[in-house]
Amino acid sequence: MKYGIIVFKKTRNIGDDIQSYAAKRFLPNIDYYIEREEINNFIPVKNELVTCILNGWYNHNKFSFPPSPFINPLFISMHLTSELKGEMPSYFTDYFFEYLKKNEPIGLRDNLIKKYLDEKNIKNYFSGCLTLTLQRFKNVKKKNNICTVDISENLKNFIKGNTKLEVIEKTHNLYGDNESKNYEERFKNVENLLKEYQAANLVVTNRLHCALPCLALDVPVILIYNEDSIDIKNRLGNYTGFLNCMSEEEFIANGKELLKNITPNPTAYKKYRDDLIDKITKFINESKTKKISKTHNVNLYNDYFVKRNKHLMDIMNNKINNYNEQIKKYEYELNKLYLIFEEYFKESKFSREQTAKIYPEYERFEKVKKTKLYFIYRCLKKMLWLIKKILKKIISLFRKEEAK
Repeated sequence: MKYGIIVFKKTRNIGDDIQSYAAKRFLPNIDYYIEREEINNFIPVKNELVTCILNGWYNHNKFSFPPSPFINPLFISMHLTSELKGEMPSYFTDYFFEYLKKNEPIGLRDNLIKKYLDEKNIKNYFSGCLTLTLQRFKNVKKKNNICTVDISENLKNFIKGNTKLEVIEKTHNLYGDNESKNYEERFKNVENLLKEYQAANLVVTNRLHCALPCLALDVPVILIYNEDSIDIKNRLGNYTGFLNCMSEEEFIANGKELLKNITPNPTAYKKYRDDLIDKITKFINESKTKKISKTHNVNLYNDYFVKRNKHLMDIMNNKINNYNEQIKKYEYELNKLYLIFEEYFKESKFSREQTAKIYPEYERFEKVKKTKLYFIYRCLKKMLWLIKKILKKIISLFRKEEAK
């Protein structure tokens, strides 16, 4: 049996690499690094099944699901995203559900899509996140510091002003040449970051995939969240019972005591951690004897699916590029029109002010006139602003598709 690990080469969030690192620990060896955004195009070097743990966030490229038939998948700790929050993802077709049905039960790391799976009678359950299975590193000494990860400047300054411990700042944002690094190097960076967390007295973060690894490493952690964000309901909601969670306002209100007497983590997550380890270990052991179907053929799949799929994607990307150029032209013309309106009303305002100085009676007349004119102006300005905003959103979506 061959083994593959799902990776996202172009990630700008080290949380994706932490997800892959968590899966890597369960595999006897790694024969393939499989790009998450092209998981449907994966072809092994010969006719063979490749066992993979499909955890983490899926995915920008909606055409890449379901995965290649050469992948022997365990769906666990999955998050399936949607283009519109609260709406069923566009790639949730009958074919998609049929594929999941063949590979049930589906382990979800949140309940965002649970209702859609329930409607199709696809067995599913909340598995928790695979990062809960991370193990503590040996020979990591405490550094007597507080580690902040991607929290606001206001909160960082509050912490620095209310503790004698050193405060170090970390981020999960990736910059520079991360794409050019090999995965061994990237996983080494993950280990170094996790060791920094393990060495801290306390970690304060708004990143779920900083907070959950800290739970696994037995490091006191506080997750800062925005109560009004839809993320707290969809992605974080299942974990609020696992973590010490609070809003930024709550932290500032109680922060002096929190920093003085650091609260240990809740232990409710351990049940899910043990269950994850048991399920994955069983899956890996059972996969060793699984054989590939006689209908699977690498050459046929490459010729009749992968190449054709890439061809269709190229056509679609070319069309998007053409639309993108047209939208840029419309945006340019719209900006010109907006500037003309701005200039006109500036001149109009100056003219009215000068006239009022010469003819006092004009000012009373202008109040009536201005009410209607100003209302029309505000309506036009608001309308133009909305059109620009919509166009920018469309351009942004096209550019994201183009970047893939």
